[in-house]
Amino acid sequence: MTSSGVEGDRAAITRGTARSLVAGVFVVVNLTLIALWSSVASTLPDLRGLVVASIAVLAVGIVCLVGVIVLDIGAQLTQVGNQTRIFGLVPSARSRLNTVYMTVYFSGAAAGSALSTVAWVRWQWDGVCGMALVLIAGAGLLHVLGVRAHETGLAGTQVEADTVLEV
Repeated sequence: MTSSGVEGDRAAITRGTARSLVAGVFVVVNLTLIALWSSVASTLPDLRGLVVASIAVLAVGIVCLVGVIVLDIGAQLTQVGNQTRIFGLVPSARSRLNTVYMTVYFSGAAAGSALSTVAWVRWQWDGVCGMALVLIAGAGLLHVLGVRAHETGLAGTQVEADTVLEV
């Protein structure tokens, strides 16, 4: 004889196993795609297309049924593209450039988290997704217009090693 408690335990174990399997699949798919994308990104002469593709993947991730997977891949692709770009500036200053990059990346993530909390309190998922789409569209527009790259002189120019993050 089986009691309902034992059946409930079996169902919980089955759900837990299924969740673990899904998480494992996320990891395997993500690592495979990032490894492939990293090798492609390191050979590209112009990374503007990579940035556009990364922003497009992020936008698709918000509206797609399998948004969790696509959103994670888009974020990883953006990370790979951005780090490839900054590491190409001055190879001798990689650790300093990475420190600045990761600090700015973390600050942006913290600001996004704060904004999404406000959007959630006011509009729940509709507000969070809408805010994400607006931010992604804004980033894409700034990128297409080339606002920062042309103002700072980093578009298509090589920076001297002694001018990067002087102390």
